[in-house]
Amino acid sequence: MNAHTLQGWWNAQSQDVAPSTVLNDYDYIVVGTGAGGAPLAARLGQSGPRVLVIEAGDDEVAKGDWNTTVPYFNAKASGDEKLSGAFYVDHYHDHARSAADPKYNYQLTNPSVYIGLQPFPDAKSLGLLYPRTATLGGCVNPNALIMMYTLDEDWTQIANFTADSSWNATGMRRYFQRLKNCQYLPTGTPGHGFNGWLSTNRVDPSVSPDSDHKVFPMMQAAASLTGQNINGSAELTQSLL
Repeated sequence: MNAHTLQGWWNAQSQDVAPSTVLNDYDYIVVGTGAGGAPLAARLGQSGPRVLVIEAGDDEVAKGDWNTTVPYFNAKASGDEKLSGAFYVDHYHDHARSAADPKYNYQLTNPSVYIGLQPFPDAKSLGLLYPRTATLGGCVNPNALIMMYTLDEDWTQIANFTADSSWNATGMRRYFQRLKNCQYLPTGTPGHGFNGWLSTNRVDPSVSPDSDHKVFPMMQAAASLTGQNINGSAELTQSLL
């Protein structure tokens, strides 16, 4: 479900409710409209219960933010402050232990941020960056249509930490196979699904603004929607930075 679908469904289902009675008039409260929250809220609402959805961000798609609707603008969307819900955290109460992570962030006296183990003495500790999105649709909006599957070790760590074996890597792989419709490997290749709802494929590296005469005009038209006049592939690349 994308942001357009969610907004249309929500407009059709929602009713004006007095602020003092909001929490008493709903069967479920869903916090966040990302890839998990939005479908969950929609399915619950369609089955009958009254659902309240809470989202920290705004509907940037409806406002005409093309960074959220053109996949090629992923680089711009990732840095779009209107979509950002990023924050910093410390994983430990002991600052020295937290700062031992090579991904630890520090604010310098200028606007830049230092990441590493040897900050300047006057650098201000920020923490580890958690890149999150605050907009209708969540991280589904500023995405590059990329899917990644985590390492088995990560699932094992979660299973051990929660003492819940259902999080084990073998079980999670089965869920992955159920949702995946692999289109780049022979049917039946172990570890991949071929009957799921999520079609996956590999990018054709031969297709680029320079190699295919149809690609550049499409990207040029997309860039023009943001008010940019692009005359060549080099300018197009620069416009996305």
